[in-house]
Amino acid sequence: MRSSGAWFCGMILLSLFSIKVLWAYQVPSNVPTIRVTSRLVFLDVTVLDKKGHPVVRGLTKDDFTITDNKKLQRIFSFEAPETM
Repeated sequence: MRSSGAWFCGMILLSLFSIKVLWAYQVPSNVPTIRVTSRLVFLDVTVLDKKGHPVVRGLTKDDFTITDNKKLQRIFSFEAPETM
């Protein structure tokens, strides 16, 4: 008798947990969904001179070449670091 009571309590707890999990994953129907595909990649680079010191001035996007699988990629935006 004791084992059937433990089994019954276990089933109730499992049922309550399942209901809570299912309720947590339901999204209300009035919430809009936005799906976006982007192929924009942000790259941070550090340029070093021959002595290994960072170059922080005078660089433009024309000083860089970006390739993906040996295919040249367009640099959409370039922002040089601000110097103090």
